[in-house]
Amino acid sequence: MKLLFKAVIFVVLAVVGFTIFSNVFQDSKVKVVDQTMLTETDSPAMVISQAVEKRSGSFTEIDLVHRGSGQALVLETKTGPLLQLDNFKVTPGPDLFVYLSKNQDIKNTKDLGEFISLGKLKSSRGNQQYALPEDYQDYHSVVIWCRAFGVLFSVAELR
Repeated sequence: MKLLFKAVIFVVLAVVGFTIFSNVFQDSKVKVVDQTMLTETDSPAMVISQAVEKRSGSFTEIDLVHRGSGQALVLETKTGPLLQLDNFKVTPGPDLFVYLSKNQDIKNTKDLGEFISLGKLKSSRGNQQYALPEDYQDYHSVVIWCRAFGVLFSVAELR
């Protein structure tokens, strides 16, 4: 009986560990925005200083565990549209990604709707930038999403 219990625990821990540390659940239908434009010769500070703010929103708390704060700014720069996360902070988690959703008023997983991925979240704290697609105006929310577990961490509704 003890051996069976240990085997079950081992299998559960192995599955959870594999899920957390792999990209096995990557959705092949998710469109990913090319981030190469951010490696232009201009410094990020120069690009941002010459940017025009188009829309913005504040990150929100989803529940007691999944919290975010800071601003999401949509900027037009000479190298193209850019998402700037300012004074950003989110509850750390595994496999966090930045998504743009066409939906507004996202409060839980089922509200995500049609979305695209801007890529893996660079850090759970601090300012960071992501290239936006040309049709960024069609998207109304910036979403911090745990891809491995399908969990919403925070949302900034763009206005």
